[in-house]
Amino acid sequence: MACCCCISDDEVEGDKYGENTEYFLIPLKDAPCTAPCCCIGAFIFCPCAVYNVRVQALENDMKQYTCCQGYYANCTKMCDQNADNCPECCLCLEATLCISCSISATRMLVMDQFALHSDAYDRKMIRISNMCQFLSVRVCNTAAAMSFVRCRARGKQHPPVFVYLILPSLSVFVDFSFLPAADLRHRRAVRP
Repeated sequence: MACCCCISDDEVEGDKYGENTEYFLIPLKDAPCTAPCCCIGAFIFCPCAVYNVRVQALENDMKQYTCCQGYYANCTKMCDQNADNCPECCLCLEATLCISCSISATRMLVMDQFALHSDAYDRKMIRISNMCQFLSVRVCNTAAAMSFVRCRARGKQHPPVFVYLILPSLSVFVDFSFLPAADLRHRRAVRP
């Protein structure tokens, strides 16, 4: 984990877990060596592992299940309507289709149940994950812009194109239809 050395493990201001005095039994950085079979199994059968850990966190009482345990209420309110009928099916779908939210929800549930303090390497990994997601969105936006400009250069008329940009806690729709197609037709394609 050499890449983690340059990432801060400082506590986040306003972290509701920062005041807790209990800690995980093993730090995140030691988990692969302490429980290697669990880590390998979770890597190979990730949705099954996510499902199993949530059931354990709920102490095998699926009546307590809600989609992402309510930690992402704005995103999951439609799912919660069906969770009462078949919580096992809903958890299976959650663990397969919304894996990162499901893992985070189980982590927060366990931290709330045991009043656990956040782990330093956990904070580092969350920061790395956020950076990767940010970069992924930027690469996709750049690729979409390249394709859009190339299509406009052909002179085809398109309805307004909306590109969804994700900025920290802000969603913006950008209409690129204002770009003049005529100006782009005279440009030659640049080969790398």
